[in-house]
Amino acid sequence: MDALSLNRLINGTFRDDMDGMRNFCACDNRWEKGVEILDMSDGWELLRAMTQSDWRSRPTAASCLNHPFLSDV
Repeated sequence: MDALSLNRLINGTFRDDMDGMRNFCACDNRWEKGVEILDMSDGWELLRAMTQSDWRSRPTAASCLNHPFLSDV
């Protein structure tokens, strides 16, 4: 899936509802590994923050790199 399609899915279909997005993805075998990875260290929370509709609400690159999801790797 390309970035534009993923953005439409998150912001259009699920309207920033990461719980709904996670449940949707968990039911599809193609997303199984992605769900497993995002379940570690609040990856879903980071994804939600990075895909905020309002760019002013999005975290900076530096704060994303300091997020437990990326810093625990």
